[in-house]
Amino acid sequence: PEEVSTTELGLKSTWWDQRLRVNAAIFTSDYSDKQEEIIVADAGGNVDTVVVNASDATLSGAELEISAALYEGLTGYMQGGYLDAEYDEFRTDVPGLPADASGLEMRNSPEFTYGAGLNYVHPIFQHSEMSYDVTYNWRDDYVTIFDNDPIGEVDAAGFWNANIDLLYKEMLTVSIFGRNLGDERFNRTVAIPPISTFSQWNEPRNYGVTVTYEF
Repeated sequence: PEEVSTTELGLKSTWWDQRLRVNAAIFTSDYSDKQEEIIVADAGGNVDTVVVNASDATLSGAELEISAALYEGLTGYMQGGYLDAEYDEFRTDVPGLPADASGLEMRNSPEFTYGAGLNYVHPIFQHSEMSYDVTYNWRDDYVTIFDNDPIGEVDAAGFWNANIDLLYKEMLTVSIFGRNLGDERFNRTVAIPPISTFSQWNEPRNYGVTVTYEF
């Protein structure tokens, strides 16, 4: 079994006559015998998932969230995060993997992330309102393969999304949306040497309409 001890110090606050909200936190998690799932090929050519224990690992970071009522119906928000994830000691006896994995970068752990957005809401007609949303979210580069094979490196990327919503009497919602408006493309790769390597691409720029009725 793995064990983890987490310490967190946080702040939740409101300012500017309660029009500004600021939340912040710093944290650290110390792992003993952290479990890691690794996909490998055995001597018979089969694909196996093995679970190994890293002796020690530490995840430390900070998070900040800010939202502000900028004008009647207009809200702005932003968030940011920092994560330092590393193995302190990690020795393995799995064939094909380094005996000392302590220096490997931890998978799926981008160091920096941030985002920002605007939301504007205003009434129309009776019992109805329109809502407009635009957001931008960015994340740092990261790796997807345990041994940090370069084919598993995912570049840093930022994503624009937007929504226009009509809400009628809290029953009917018509939403027009656009996702990944900058058409950022990336793929996540998994390698099972020497048998195969496969990747999955993210969705390209896409648009759509959804209609939701609650009764």
